[in-house]
Amino acid sequence: MLWEQATDPNIRTTVATVLSPLRTSAESHPATLNASVRQVLADALRPVDGAAPVVIAHALAQFLDENYGRFFIDSFRKRSRYQPG
Repeated sequence: MLWEQATDPNIRTTVATVLSPLRTSAESHPATLNASVRQVLADALRPVDGAAPVVIAHALAQFLDENYGRFFIDSFRKRSRYQPG
């Protein structure tokens, strides 16, 4: 389902529309996941007619990685079982 819809131009347009407010919010607050950015993230997770939830979730994960991934590095490093000596 994911890859079928991920290549569908209509679904790609739908996903871009869903992510548009998130991109705008992230541009105005590039280094933080403040309350307004979190609200827009939550809004993006609402069901969208025609788009499988996994397609939206995949796009959101990619967006978060591209825009906020650098802020997660230390958090993930602290949680890792592998701690170099």
